[in-house]
Amino acid sequence: MGPQPRDIFINTNNTIYVTSQAANSVLVWYEGNAIPIKDISGNISSPIGLFVTTAGEIYVDSDNSTGRIDKWRLNSTVGISIMYTCTKCYDIFIDMNNNHYCSMKISHQIVIKSLDVISNALTIVAGTGNAGSTSSMLNGFYIFVGVDHCGHRYGPLHIEMKRKLNQMDEVIRNITLSIDKSNISSLLMIIGDHGMTQQGDHGGDELNEIETAMFLYTNKPNYFSLSNNKQYTVSQIDLVPTLSWFLHTLIPFSNIGMMIIDIIPKEQRYLAMKLNFEQMEIYLKHISLTLQLSDKIHELRASLHTIFITFDRERNLTQIENLFNEFKFELQTHFRRQWSTFNIFRIILGLIIMLLSCIILLFIYFEFSKKSIDYKNIIFTISLTLIYFAISFSNSFIINEAICLYFLIQTIILITKMNIFKKFLLSFLLFLTRIFLICREEQQPYCIDPLWLLSKSSDTSHYFLPFMASIAWFIILILSSNYSYISYIIIVAYWFNISHTLSIFYLSVIIQFCFVLFKPSHIDTLIYSILIFVVGYRFSFVIFLQYFIYYIIFKNNKNNQSLPLLLSLLADYFFYATGHQPVLSQIRWTAAFPTINTPLHIYLSSIINSLFVRGVFILIETFSGQILNIILIRKMIPKKYQGNLLKHVLIVDCFKLLTTSLSVFILRRHLMLWKIFSPRFLFQLVGFIIKCLFVFLTMKLQK
Repeated sequence: MGPQPRDIFINTNNTIYVTSQAANSVLVWYEGNAIPIKDISGNISSPIGLFVTTAGEIYVDSDNSTGRIDKWRLNSTVGISIMYTCTKCYDIFIDMNNNHYCSMKISHQIVIKSLDVISNALTIVAGTGNAGSTSSMLNGFYIFVGVDHCGHRYGPLHIEMKRKLNQMDEVIRNITLSIDKSNISSLLMIIGDHGMTQQGDHGGDELNEIETAMFLYTNKPNYFSLSNNKQYTVSQIDLVPTLSWFLHTLIPFSNIGMMIIDIIPKEQRYLAMKLNFEQMEIYLKHISLTLQLSDKIHELRASLHTIFITFDRERNLTQIENLFNEFKFELQTHFRRQWSTFNIFRIILGLIIMLLSCIILLFIYFEFSKKSIDYKNIIFTISLTLIYFAISFSNSFIINEAICLYFLIQTIILITKMNIFKKFLLSFLLFLTRIFLICREEQQPYCIDPLWLLSKSSDTSHYFLPFMASIAWFIILILSSNYSYISYIIIVAYWFNISHTLSIFYLSVIIQFCFVLFKPSHIDTLIYSILIFVVGYRFSFVIFLQYFIYYIIFKNNKNNQSLPLLLSLLADYFFYATGHQPVLSQIRWTAAFPTINTPLHIYLSSIINSLFVRGVFILIETFSGQILNIILIRKMIPKKYQGNLLKHVLIVDCFKLLTTSLSVFILRRHLMLWKIFSPRFLFQLVGFIIKCLFVFLTMKLQK
């Protein structure tokens, strides 16, 4: 590679990329190869910084004088200039939002530029342009990575981890030596955000996962008043106000941490505690409206208020510190008790009630089916069910649940007794639905949402999609019975931006609702009308595919004992296929607010814009897969089979909800409880309730 290799990058396949200044190129080695398999050169001069994306795109500092960043696509022969800086980039990084970071060592700055815009405007995110050790200045810039990666891959006791830790020890030693040589008073804080298990995992509540070290070093004599023979334990949340103090920034509003007083110089402690208490006072005034505080906290709060707010300093600093630490302990203990304590008795009682309900439903199932039980089919169905239920206990599987469901359904289709042509057609239709799947935040940047699904443009250039969607819905409605085509025509007109159609549509919905009150059998007409409107023309194609998938499955396949599991899985899958994820932030709230900037009659507006109607619209849009699951069973299955089939589907759903509840209970201390497991439980619970309501309605309509 020559005498001047400047940067190295190793991807997940152990492919090695090196910038060679001597060769003015980027050299690439595959794992196990001693000779480079690729030499990327051409208009590259003295390269330094290097970054390679998961897609194989290479970003390299390419110009010796101007600081130009080039992007080389996989297997391309020419680089594309994407960024210009005033000096060379010694380090390059691309984040998941496609932002390009450049570390300019000579300028002592870090700049950022979005790769999604054409402009070359750079934003300074760190550094002032001059070397220094203050909170706003940089003196060169270095990024050290690998400890976390090494721990996850090998575990904390592996020899590779020992080698990496020795390397980081040397880095820290060099930093402390530089601090000692400096004439500027400096404070070095090294903090771990989490520990890990013997296997290299974290996210649970074991001590070796939640405990980590904090290292402090300063070149200022007698800065700390810590006792050498005392072992200190601090809470992570207390780092927030402490770091805010040292960085001279405001303490965040919702902070509940308290200053780590022992590492603050004595002459600064009173002011530090005062600022911390003032921030906590503001926060407590807001939170006390919904969270009751204990008498002990009120007493300590009043004492500190007298000291810090009314400036009554009759007590000495040691007494104030003791009072402050007592207040800190009582307050944080109270918050932990309120926010992270679970009522185990109630949870277990709820799980027992759910289990008994599922067992009763299962008993009813075997009671109805005892004359014609295919035990091999039953065992296979239970095996697949358990495989699916196992998803509930893994955050990685939940993140990719849509694809897990897709392959599980394809497996059931493959082994189901039906015509080869039908199997192929079902698999193909199901495959087409994958293009409508929307990514979770955790899947990015490896998963990219289709732009045509997210675009909100209504230009005439996009009229092709509404036109095709109108044809798709027309076919569905032709095959369905008891539907009023007036609502369909109005919605299609709305898609094509014809004025006043929205008011007419809402009026037609109100009229249909009145008809349903007198004749409940018209409920499907009302649901279809709302579905076409709230789902929109982009995801109408999914419902079109869903209709024909159900049609093929129900054709001569009404007594298959694996059918309830397949229908339950399809309901969940079409929740994802219609562009949803079990995440609160990804609910399409626009379904509830279509009337913004649209004039409506005052009386009509008061009805349509009510919270109840908006809530109904969101529920129908979000759980359209589950709703259509029941409606299509009612439309396509003869009445004599409907009752048993619907009960069997609810049995599977009941056990599924029980398993999800059990996973949330077992993983209640998991790091991703509130981000992944609990939202999924809430979505499954609401979906189950909606399915139960439509099953009950179906039973009533049969009478």
